[in-house]
Amino acid sequence: MSRQAVRPRPFPLRPTTIARIDVHDVRFPTSRERDGSDAMNPDPDYSAAYVVLRTDRPDGLEGHGLTFTIGRGNELCVAAVQALAPLVRGLTLEEIKADMARFWRRLTSDSQLRWVGPEKGILHLATAALVNAVWDLYAKAEGKPLWQLLADMSPEQLVSCVDFRYLTDALTPEEAIAILRRHEPTRAARAAEMRHRGYPAYTTSAGWLGYSDEKIRRLCREGLARGWSHFKIKVGRDLEDDLRRAAVVRAEIGPDRKLMLDANQVWDVGEAIRSMRELARFDPWWIEEPTSPDDVLGHAAIARAIAPIGVATGEQCSNRVVFKQLMQAGAIRFCQIDSCRLGGVNEVLAVLLLAAKFGIPVCPHAGGVGLCEYVQHLAIFDYVSVSASLEDRVVEYVDHLHEHFVDPVVIRAGRYMPPTAPGYSITMRPESLAAYAYPHGSAWSSPSDPLSGGSSPPDPLSVPERGNEERRVVPPLPKGEGDRG
Repeated sequence: MSRQAVRPRPFPLRPTTIARIDVHDVRFPTSRERDGSDAMNPDPDYSAAYVVLRTDRPDGLEGHGLTFTIGRGNELCVAAVQALAPLVRGLTLEEIKADMARFWRRLTSDSQLRWVGPEKGILHLATAALVNAVWDLYAKAEGKPLWQLLADMSPEQLVSCVDFRYLTDALTPEEAIAILRRHEPTRAARAAEMRHRGYPAYTTSAGWLGYSDEKIRRLCREGLARGWSHFKIKVGRDLEDDLRRAAVVRAEIGPDRKLMLDANQVWDVGEAIRSMRELARFDPWWIEEPTSPDDVLGHAAIARAIAPIGVATGEQCSNRVVFKQLMQAGAIRFCQIDSCRLGGVNEVLAVLLLAAKFGIPVCPHAGGVGLCEYVQHLAIFDYVSVSASLEDRVVEYVDHLHEHFVDPVVIRAGRYMPPTAPGYSITMRPESLAAYAYPHGSAWSSPSDPLSGGSSPPDPLSVPERGNEERRVVPPLPKGEGDRG
């Protein structure tokens, strides 16, 4: 299917019922080339708990969604989706649309399942997969890309999608409606601008920690040739190594382009401050995830100590409540929503509105399978209807695995071009679902690659210390011992 617009489907006379929910464990062996590698996660296998909502529509209309992991543990998300599925199966799209906030709370407030969250961790990742699949179904039924579906909603409709429990000390529904009304008269002009120019992006593709200096140089030069002006690299394994790699990238991209750093949570607060005082010589725009994603006060302390370098975080921020506290505490200069860590579109709307209230730019995280496809919709909608600003706003882009999607992202001169096909752009090609199904797909049928984290767990004693490039190859556990996921 191309990205050309598709005519809206005629709305059925009878309700659209979600009759069946299928869940797939899909994993890509990205660890073999160290794609996605960073100081905390040296060997990720980009993976997805992939959901398909089957309906009773004669035309076979389906909703697709996923939540992102990096290998082992993906089976836990699959199990969590299966646990939540009875709360969705049998509902009609019409009754869900009639009260989106109620539907979202139905998933997050089950009297027993909530105990193993609440609204965080594996259960919340599974919630995102299901909620996003419902929004994909909704957008396809309306014949619109998701960003356009949201942009066409009234302020009252959008606010009715948000569960404001735990937020009203920082943002009330009335304030949210006022934020949306402020920019409502001019949103058509911004939508037209997006279709013409696209949304600004930055690249992480040159900055993975497992890449050699030669590969980094080559990828930086290729990025410059393709029009990129913002580059992000991973840091945190070893300070001397970080200083060397930052120097390599700064030399390649020049003094006027933006350089961002990402520590992926490996530092204590004091270590983050000390490291950033050294790395400040390379004029970084932000440091991402400098410490634990749950340490609100730690982020605030780092932000005060390293200013004017900005602090960015959010890809592993558990929920809207932690985002609220980060903003209230002045702990972040950049808000990095994740389309799957938060509980789907409904909770993303809450965080976008919070960010608008606090005047914090949203720069979505997209380093994972399907995340670029997802977050382009969220960023474009944010500009059209919520923030109405592109100042200090960029979306991450990672050049991996887009070929597996029916409607992959389109990047032009360092910008995301708005999707035109109906839905949330997350429908995966059937042949990819089959080939990368774990553990029996053809991509996993060969003997396990020693560097792959997919088929068997590593010996904890083999995990290298930061700064140690060696990695001991550990044979698989004997059959029947340990977790094979």
